[in-house]
Amino acid sequence: MKYLSLILLQFAFIASIYSQNAGERQSMLWEISGNGLPANSYLYGSAHLNDRRIFDFGDSLYFALSSCEQFAGEINFQQIDTFLIKILAKSFMAGVEGEDEAETDTTEENASSEDSNIFDEMDMYGKPTVVDCYLFRTAMNLGLSSHGLEDMSEHVSILDGIPEKEEKFKIDDPWYEEFINTYARGDVDKLREMTEPKVYDEADVYRMSERNLIQATSFEALAKRAGTFAVVGAAHLFGKDNVLDQLAAAGYRVRRVNFGQSTDRIDRTYLLHQAQDWYQLDGSLLRFSLQSSLNNELVPLYDQGEVHMATEFDKGLIYMTMIFPIALLEDETAFLEYAKAAVFPDTLNLNLIKTELGDTLTRYDIENFSEKNAYRARLQITEDAFSLQMILGLSISAFDHPNVERYLNGLVIYPQEKPVEKKWNRQFSADGAFEYYFPDDIAFSDNPVTNEHYAERGDILLRYKVYEDPQTEDEYMVRYHCMPPGITYVEPYSDLRATMESLGSIYNAKVSEEKFITKDEHLGMDAILVDRFDNHFYVREIIRGAMLYIWVQKSPSHEVNEDFFENIAFSEPKYNVPNTFTFPDARFSMKAPAANYQYQTTEEEQRVENFDFNYTGSGVTLMLEFEPYGKYQELNLSDSIFTLDNAVDRELTDTILEFKTFKYGDVCPAYIVRYQNDSTFYYRTVMGIFCNHTFTSLELVAPQPLQTSSYVDDLLGTIRFELDEDSGTSLTSRKAPLILQDLESKDSLTFSNALQAFNNYENFTEADLPLVYPLLWKPLLNEIDEYNAKYILVAMLHNFESEEVEDELVKYYSATDNGNVKAIILESLGQRSSPTSMPKMIGLMKQMESPQQLSSDLFKPFADSLELMQQYYPQLKKLAEKDIGTSEVLALIAHWLEQETNYPFLENDLAWYHPRMYARIDSFYVTLEADSTASIDGYLMDYIREKGDRETAEKLYEVISGSTDIFGKYRVIYNRIAKDEPLPQALMDTVMESSYYRYWILKGLSTFDRELPDRWNDKEKVAEAVMKYHFFSNYDYWCEDCTLVREILANEVKPGNMVFMKCASEEEGAYYLGCIGPFDENGHIDLNNDQSVYYTSTKTEAEFETIFTEFIEYINSKE
Repeated sequence: MKYLSLILLQFAFIASIYSQNAGERQSMLWEISGNGLPANSYLYGSAHLNDRRIFDFGDSLYFALSSCEQFAGEINFQQIDTFLIKILAKSFMAGVEGEDEAETDTTEENASSEDSNIFDEMDMYGKPTVVDCYLFRTAMNLGLSSHGLEDMSEHVSILDGIPEKEEKFKIDDPWYEEFINTYARGDVDKLREMTEPKVYDEADVYRMSERNLIQATSFEALAKRAGTFAVVGAAHLFGKDNVLDQLAAAGYRVRRVNFGQSTDRIDRTYLLHQAQDWYQLDGSLLRFSLQSSLNNELVPLYDQGEVHMATEFDKGLIYMTMIFPIALLEDETAFLEYAKAAVFPDTLNLNLIKTELGDTLTRYDIENFSEKNAYRARLQITEDAFSLQMILGLSISAFDHPNVERYLNGLVIYPQEKPVEKKWNRQFSADGAFEYYFPDDIAFSDNPVTNEHYAERGDILLRYKVYEDPQTEDEYMVRYHCMPPGITYVEPYSDLRATMESLGSIYNAKVSEEKFITKDEHLGMDAILVDRFDNHFYVREIIRGAMLYIWVQKSPSHEVNEDFFENIAFSEPKYNVPNTFTFPDARFSMKAPAANYQYQTTEEEQRVENFDFNYTGSGVTLMLEFEPYGKYQELNLSDSIFTLDNAVDRELTDTILEFKTFKYGDVCPAYIVRYQNDSTFYYRTVMGIFCNHTFTSLELVAPQPLQTSSYVDDLLGTIRFELDEDSGTSLTSRKAPLILQDLESKDSLTFSNALQAFNNYENFTEADLPLVYPLLWKPLLNEIDEYNAKYILVAMLHNFESEEVEDELVKYYSATDNGNVKAIILESLGQRSSPTSMPKMIGLMKQMESPQQLSSDLFKPFADSLELMQQYYPQLKKLAEKDIGTSEVLALIAHWLEQETNYPFLENDLAWYHPRMYARIDSFYVTLEADSTASIDGYLMDYIREKGDRETAEKLYEVISGSTDIFGKYRVIYNRIAKDEPLPQALMDTVMESSYYRYWILKGLSTFDRELPDRWNDKEKVAEAVMKYHFFSNYDYWCEDCTLVREILANEVKPGNMVFMKCASEEEGAYYLGCIGPFDENGHIDLNNDQSVYYTSTKTEAEFETIFTEFIEYINSKE
């Protein structure tokens, strides 16, 4: 009921209000115009009350309302009745269920609960409804369309967070009286003084600002379409970020409208009663019909009666009807006393009128108008049923509306059908394959039910029959569940218990006793449930694979019908399925039910077609999988592959009954496993067949008793494959010759498939090389591509170490003009271990025309091996002298000069490479003059640091410092760090602006055991650089915005002081999180002791506290 109370009473003058003249009566209406609006629009500030004194409307208000085409409330009032009734019904049912938890106290004192007086703030002598709804109905009678500025569910969610009203907000309270008079005068200064919160609540202010923005945005969108009259809580029109200010800031003219002269035109328009179609609702448990303003469902109550609820909020009316079998009305007088105490708690003098309408109907009309409540009610009693209708009004005047009588007179209770006693017999269900004891001539009814967890598979079919014994009033039900294809009861113990709890919820009864049983080797459960009327429900459940059987006896006398429960037997099912299922791609067929569920999965990037079936009666579930293999796929189907461990997960089996390999039709490799799950009472069969270039697997889940039956074997015996000479060998034959043959194809699809297969094929051998060499010399389909098939063929030849392969590569190098192919041939020769490959690579390089820049990867062997470097150094120099790979050779020399050891072959050759290094530096100067963004090669910066003279180094540093290249500036800083030189302030300021290079400077400082100077040691920026680099290097994402969430003190985590950081991700409102550190007492971080931790997935701000706690626990748990 809190939702209803809040919707009615929410009144949030919590922000500051504009000052104005308090002596003059003013309206609460503002005009919004200009800025391209097609017509004037209006905003009216409401108090959300029904006190008559605030319904004195001026003619300016009527003029504004009648001139508009659209009406808007905070919510769309056309939807409020449907939405509100869901909340009321939920609240009512929660209260009903709560009665089962404790004995109901019907004394007047206890009955006068908070929920009983939800209209305390309403004036019982006021208007029928609150101002907002009053103006809404008036607008509808004027023909305006209806809209809402806020979403209904979000609006209620927001209101749920607002605290209850203060005690002073009560009718006749002096504060309330002063408030009403102040609001009626439009004296906002005084309203501000009266409603200003005593304690500043940041959350409330934020909530109000958030709603103000939503309302302003929605109002603007409506006003741009047509003239709009909107009613909102008055607090939204004043104070911080109010709606009026936001509209003025958007360029609209905002003017307060004069009150004008009092008029009754609003009242007269509201009272226009337009013709309204009502709905006829028919009972499902009892025979009756009811007229309702809403087309909503009747709610079952205790599985015996039904409840109806509806509202007409714009008329201030709430309707409710309860109807039950007459058997539940044990004492008419006692029921009236209960109604007096529980339903009408604030008066002891009910106006009760009894009317006898013939011999079969007695009616009590009840009227109760008090200071707190306004009710009309009607109790009707027939031979078969009794009903209680209640209408609640926000005020006494709400009962003037003719719909009050319309609702009360709209209930018709029809004579109920009398049950006929039946003869009991043992019966058999062929569909359910079981015997049971039940009265004759009662057919099974079908009730399809959707389970949201697997709705896509179809409905659960509940087949049931019920009977009520007219003599004992016992009720019986037999029901069995046919699950949709592929769904079975895989956890029978928990499934039985969950079903029993579900029955308890349906019958509104609690489990008193329960025990697991076995029946014909099937697992089951017996239980006794007891409801609040002391009815006993005797229940038996039995699971048979994919089927669940339920027997229920409801007994008011607590006498169990032994014949009903003991005459239960399951018949052995026979496999007789006429339908044939086919899968043409595998040339497969078998007998299976027509209903199946088809879906696709992926295993190792291979598409798998799945088909699931359930066999009604037997409880068997069949799961078929077809995994088609590509033309070029090659499988190893040796005996070492066909093992029990590869066939099934041994952890899922209890008892292995059989495992064998065989060949289907003496052609296709296959295996079969039969095993038992002792704890689930299931017998499973798994079969796999490699046939017709497809792996066909099936799993049968059967009830345990079928282990000794021929049912499973009969089912498997219907499997058929169409066989030919390739059916069993197509998957095992080597595909290399076929792939190489198809690479010569001129058909683009065949060629592209073969090329993809070539890339994925892992079984090429030296025996295939004679087929590969000729392909290098033949024109293939993608010859013009930079990375064509020849490139891929050379990459494959790289896997084979032989002089023959090297010679073929050298020959083709001279023949091809594809630069990428040439490069990979050189790379392949350079990375081989044979003594002949490296000379051949050098020889090919010598044949190049100069100048020629080469890939640095070609020189990686010389960077990795000092022996190779020394051996081929003279030849590398000659290449550089011909301007072939000069930069790469010089970079290689710089690499070895950086090492701690001095190598004589280099130290003694300074006269050769020193001038060339300086020439490269001079060349950089020339390039930089032409292109100010040019970047210097890193190896030159390494060389000038290690071997350059001071004058040349300083000149180079000065030139780079004046350029725009951030990398070069970083290298200047890095060189000075390495040489333990002072760091130039201006240059550091520039480089440290980049988080990326800030990280590398930190890295360099840690490498050379130096600390970052205090000028640049901003802890947040340092942590930002570390965290950005982490996500860039690990996730290839550069975070643009990282900020500090909070510092972590040294006494909170073992490593020491750290910081909790957030970095914006690609998704709005989601962040990467990390704890960076530790930092020492001076705020410095040592990346050689980096103990930072990060969250691998993004999180929202609402999760920060939880993640922070996890971080702390994890950091402290590390050794």
